[in-house]
Amino acid sequence: MLSCFPEGRRDGTTTAFAAAHADRALRLAVQIRDLTLSVRVHQRYRVIDQVRRGYRLSEAAERVGCHFTVAYDWVHRSNASGFRTFEQAPNARGRPPILRAEQLRELVDVVLSSPSERGLPFSVWPVPKLAEYCRRRKLLPAVTDEWVEARHLRVLKAGFYAALPYLVYAVSDPVGGWIADLLVRRDWDETRRRKGIVTVAFVMGMVLSNVTLVTQTSTAVLLISGVLLVGLVAGNLLVILQRCAQPDEIGAWTGVESFARNLGGASPLVTDFLISSMGSFLPGFVLGPSVLVTGLLAYWFIVGKLPPAQTASACAGGRGLHDHLRRKGSHGS
Repeated sequence: MLSCFPEGRRDGTTTAFAAAHADRALRLAVQIRDLTLSVRVHQRYRVIDQVRRGYRLSEAAERVGCHFTVAYDWVHRSNASGFRTFEQAPNARGRPPILRAEQLRELVDVVLSSPSERGLPFSVWPVPKLAEYCRRRKLLPAVTDEWVEARHLRVLKAGFYAALPYLVYAVSDPVGGWIADLLVRRDWDETRRRKGIVTVAFVMGMVLSNVTLVTQTSTAVLLISGVLLVGLVAGNLLVILQRCAQPDEIGAWTGVESFARNLGGASPLVTDFLISSMGSFLPGFVLGPSVLVTGLLAYWFIVGKLPPAQTASACAGGRGLHDHLRRKGSHGS
């Protein structure tokens, strides 16, 4: 277990060490009660206080409402240099300006001017052309996206990271149904196969709770992409629904299922409430896997054995139509 105020050497400096230890403990007690501190600074002192009270680092971070890596960093700083850096601004001069003063003045002049005055073949500034003109004259930053500025990623890499989860979901959507159909054609039990793929997909969705434990952007994106393998269930859920419904009620059952799925639009409200009330992002990431577990239990213990598929007519489509035309041609010859 990490500790704060670690024991020093037991030599001639014992008295001085004890005095320093008592001084730091007194300052910590004072700062914990200081309501004038900013939330972030007060959180740092609370981390030290919770660790001193005997909580593990992960427990202290959860109680305070920060990531455990942040808590580890401040405990390490406390042990190394006391509280000297706790209230020190990380960037005393503030964020460096994106535009210099002369760029800002020229940008205002451009916006207030007419394009025709600058030799352009139009009299009013359309927003895209204004942005293009200003970027060409280096009056605007090329990209202001969080992926590029905060995460320090190249534009192409940021675009790939943003698109990868959507690509995984789009590909897994038809693949899940195709795998189940392939196994059924090989005389595997259809109920177990389709429920099995639903189980695999929902278990992949439970990976969401682990996203809060990683700090690297690439690892987080890969985990989120793995979560979106939940798309494997889409085709199989439709098959299960159509097998359980009566032929003249399939439309109503599908509508109810779509209504229940669209209730997920309320999840941001629930997540925001959990985060604001608990002071941590962890409950939001646990909510999704919890819902998946509930749904998985329902599919295994409420949905029974799937009835066999209804026999389709020869012209129902696809392979049936091909076989029908082939037989018709052979009879004609």
